[in-house]
Amino acid sequence: HLFNTRFKDEKGRWGPLFKKAVMIIADFTALNVTVNHDTTVVCSGDSVFLQAYGAGSFTWSPATGLNRTTGAGVFAKPTVNTTYMVIGQGEPGEYDTAYVTVNVVPNNIVLNLGNDTSVCYPATVTLNAGAAATYSWSTGATTQTISVNASGNYIVTVTSASGCSRRDTLRVTVDT
Repeated sequence: HLFNTRFKDEKGRWGPLFKKAVMIIADFTALNVTVNHDTTVVCSGDSVFLQAYGAGSFTWSPATGLNRTTGAGVFAKPTVNTTYMVIGQGEPGEYDTAYVTVNVVPNNIVLNLGNDTSVCYPATVTLNAGAAATYSWSTGATTQTISVNASGNYIVTVTSASGCSRRDTLRVTVDT
């Protein structure tokens, strides 16, 4: 850029015209705030971790279902589908916004293996995890029920068709 400048002397008279060429170099990096999810699904009663990137500080809204409203990482536990906005700030006056939608699916799994139990050898105990889409037992079994005849803790994780999971443990003691 070329700048023309004139100054007045102490008597108010204009002095000579100064011409100055100046190159302006802008070192400007725009903020680019992003979130670790665009859209995510959470089972009712569960929470999901949301992480923002690309700025020095962050403010989240709405506050409903959040464990806090400031900071890069928050836990969201909404009861209904919610779109969260995160505003990132870099230098003063430098802001960017990102959004993440958390969809809530019902978790209808009822899982209760019952109370810990004792049996006399050689009896077996049948453990029933109830209705679910998939099963994963600590024994490696993937069925709704298992029969056991050894002492130990038996753990099952069940998953619904919507991807929600629950876990339960039962202690079986076999007396000899």
